[in-house]
Amino acid sequence: ATLKSSLPTIQSHATRHRSLKTVTFPKSSVTIAEIRTNLVMAVVGNVLVPHPFAAIGTAVTAVSFSQALQPILESIAAAQAADSLFSISPIEALARQRIDTAAVAAWAAAGGRLRMAAVDLDDGELRYTTERGEFLDREGAKLLERGLPVACIRANAVVEAIKREIVGLAAKSKSTHGGAIFRELSDKFKELGKAVQLLNECIEGNPLVLAPKRVDRITGMIASASMPSFFEPVNIFGHGYSDGGLRTVLPTEIALKCNPARLIAVQSSRGNVDEAQVNVTGIIPIGLRALLDIAINELSHRDAHQPKGLSLPWFQFIEPRLDIHTTFTVYPAFVRNRMAYGYMCAADELDPPASRDSLRRAMAAADRISVLRYGAARLECWLQGEPIPPYMVRMDPPSIPPQALLVVETLLGMRTQIAALVDERRQLDAKVPDGTSGGWDDPAAWSQTEVHPWNRSSLPAGA
Repeated sequence: ATLKSSLPTIQSHATRHRSLKTVTFPKSSVTIAEIRTNLVMAVVGNVLVPHPFAAIGTAVTAVSFSQALQPILESIAAAQAADSLFSISPIEALARQRIDTAAVAAWAAAGGRLRMAAVDLDDGELRYTTERGEFLDREGAKLLERGLPVACIRANAVVEAIKREIVGLAAKSKSTHGGAIFRELSDKFKELGKAVQLLNECIEGNPLVLAPKRVDRITGMIASASMPSFFEPVNIFGHGYSDGGLRTVLPTEIALKCNPARLIAVQSSRGNVDEAQVNVTGIIPIGLRALLDIAINELSHRDAHQPKGLSLPWFQFIEPRLDIHTTFTVYPAFVRNRMAYGYMCAADELDPPASRDSLRRAMAAADRISVLRYGAARLECWLQGEPIPPYMVRMDPPSIPPQALLVVETLLGMRTQIAALVDERRQLDAKVPDGTSGGWDDPAAWSQTEVHPWNRSSLPAGA
């Protein structure tokens, strides 16, 4: 009866959004007692997710063709001229601000090893930046360049000092008027020319020195994270480098070359290709399906399954059993959810419960917690009239009393289930985070209001 009273509202939403694509909710086992929860989640999760290209058709029908065509053509022209859809510069700025490079150096000195993969878009080769800033080829050999002879170190220092003086004078010239500063700059450039000439003569008169190529470690990290087309290539030695996932999703090959006693491979997305919910047709959907889903999955599969006969160390493979959203979704509630779920997936592999049945139940509980938190976050947005992730569709909050009560009751029931599932994992001797940071790793917070852009300022510090 409650559902029937809500149908007119649901139908009116569906009529208003006929052009929107239906996307199924992540698969999980559903009991009769959960039908009411899933009906509400269907309203939020299954119906009102926009097809990425539906807006074009809507625009053409809403205004004249000539009016709609011009901005589309301008967008296409801009896309053709751009190197990427987004900029990774804010991430790089945060990395340079927050990463303690001295701590990394100390860790490296103690024997820690790091390999960050990137692909040279010019020659297609896979290369790695190390914990010491060395640049390696695919086989792990150091790439070399002509180094500075010892006899020329002092001459090089003179050149660098003059360069710094010129930079300082150039900055000063922006706020200082008069010819004196420009005459000083002219003299410094002449001095620089003589110093460079002396340096070149020194280099030519001394034996050739080959030294390992050095890459700034954060630059190497950003190159390793720069997904082609989404982020701009990173310039390293005059070449554009992009995400190493173009050639290796799980870099087990280079890890094996480090001769480890134990190898743990962690994949952030589910290994299997999700079955398409509709027939894949059209140039863009077919291309995305082939390249982003199937091809990347095959790379990952090969990385995780080394050729037979190869001597392997103790190998453990960690991956999520389900994906609640795509790689391109960045939303605080989902990020915290994935971190907590990843912890439990890793614990189930590295430190599982004693019995096989307990492990099976613990894994099912972790999967269910992740799915419920995903749905709860979306319902919270709907109740508040905020955009609903991951596609940020805004819906009017439920206004009919029975419908509003249904949503609130369902949300409370989901939170109760989450708390019960956390307790179940503990009883099965399966690990959950200890909550030491007071943020994503606090299981008590999983059954409370999730973190959203619209409520972050009102949450406790650390949340």
